[in-house]
Amino acid sequence: MLIQHARLRGGQPADRPRLAAALERVSLSALGLPPRATLVLGRVVAPAPLPREGSPEPFVRRLEETLRRCVAAARHGGGGWLFEDEATLEVALVAAWLERTASSATLLRLVAGGAAPELRLRWRRAILPDGDAAARTISRLAEAGLAAPWLAGFAPAELEVAAERIRASHGAAGPVPVHTPSAPRQRAAAVNLARTLRALAPEAGSLPAGTPARQLLLTALAARRRPALLPLPEFVHAIRAAADPAAAPPQTARPSPAPAAGHPLRTSTLPNPGPAAPKTPAPPQAESASPPLPDTPWTMPAPFPWPTCRTGFGGLLFLLNALVALNLFGDFSRPRSVLPGLSPFELLLLLGRHWYGPAFAADPLHASLRHWAGLQPGEAPGSHFAAPAWSVLADWLTPWPDSPPRRRGSVAWHAAGFPLAGPARRRFWVAALGRYLAARLAAALGTPDPRAARDRVCRRAGELRLGPDSVVLLLSLADHPLEIRFAGLDRDPGRLAGTERAISFEFSA
Repeated sequence: MLIQHARLRGGQPADRPRLAAALERVSLSALGLPPRATLVLGRVVAPAPLPREGSPEPFVRRLEETLRRCVAAARHGGGGWLFEDEATLEVALVAAWLERTASSATLLRLVAGGAAPELRLRWRRAILPDGDAAARTISRLAEAGLAAPWLAGFAPAELEVAAERIRASHGAAGPVPVHTPSAPRQRAAAVNLARTLRALAPEAGSLPAGTPARQLLLTALAARRRPALLPLPEFVHAIRAAADPAAAPPQTARPSPAPAAGHPLRTSTLPNPGPAAPKTPAPPQAESASPPLPDTPWTMPAPFPWPTCRTGFGGLLFLLNALVALNLFGDFSRPRSVLPGLSPFELLLLLGRHWYGPAFAADPLHASLRHWAGLQPGEAPGSHFAAPAWSVLADWLTPWPDSPPRRRGSVAWHAAGFPLAGPARRRFWVAALGRYLAARLAAALGTPDPRAARDRVCRRAGELRLGPDSVVLLLSLADHPLEIRFAGLDRDPGRLAGTERAISFEFSA
């Protein structure tokens, strides 16, 4: 609680600490404010005097009642201002500065000193240096149509630094590249990513082409709508091309990586390593190149028409904890650990389609994952993910301490039924990860059949409850396998790196 001025009628200089101590006892949680909300009031009169001796509780309780009434009045436009979060407050301040009405002048005076220099100084101190806050606030400004006039008042160097802070806060590493990529494959990836970014952020068209303000707006909107794209090495070049389409070279499609000549896995399928290997479905045939997306305006996917929906594959969300445990994605403790170009929701899409095919594609969870990942209509999941060479790390083999590999051709296979190394092909990488996860689930659940363990975890019927930035999966506790609880798979993952939505699990009797 921030109080700019407080006056105690008939007070003495020694009363200041007594008044401050009483105000500190006011419980903000008792006011009925949402968790991240901000209430701005011009003047509040305490309905009870502050006693010079004895307990200040009557004064504190009456003041809390007054503030509760102020909250209710602000909700209905009856006095004061109520903002759902800090980003909404900052947008309101910018709008107030642009409107120059009496009411907006009061809000500006109460919060930011009342003039544009003070408001810009507030941004320089608190918004632009914070990548998360800058992405949230600038994207809200763009959605309100206020980004162009406001960002035009900042120096280009300030905007460039702010864009770099947003990238760094979303997992980008290393200095900003200066030169354009020379390899044809890198140029193709940058051009196709620029197409996605232009479609992703049509609001950037209100700013002059090629300017740092337009690049910052593209970066902020991408951070909110497709955060997994920011760590891509070609992102900065793609932003420059998206901000100035006239300077970008034409490109038709992103080429698929060519298979190595004579490689036994040239079709990106995983052959059966031998009779001892568990039988799991082979992945589909080699993928073709994803066509570039058209430069059509795109907006954030509209909320689903249903607040809740049933799914038969709710346990697929348990794998988010497995992905964090394998260090493929970070949680709140490692917010910058990501797979560049691939969100956790896209990876669950790829795994679900690989394992269950049309049955999963017809389930509401499939459409939900596309929505949460911010995929455009017709866009294939993982289209911007350049898979690394498949390699099983040493700590991934902890459940099998004494299990020597077996070779089939040039590929080494683990006895549990997954390859230990393989080429840098997206389909191979997803198929190999699917085999590894199934084997790891079998070890965790104490069953010899990876497919049965996979189904026991993933095929959990539940109800999805969708919020603006959260998802709750409601499951039945009566038929919840204890092995899943013992393996720690049903812990709340929260908001993972590369996402803007928190996932939690609830169980009912």
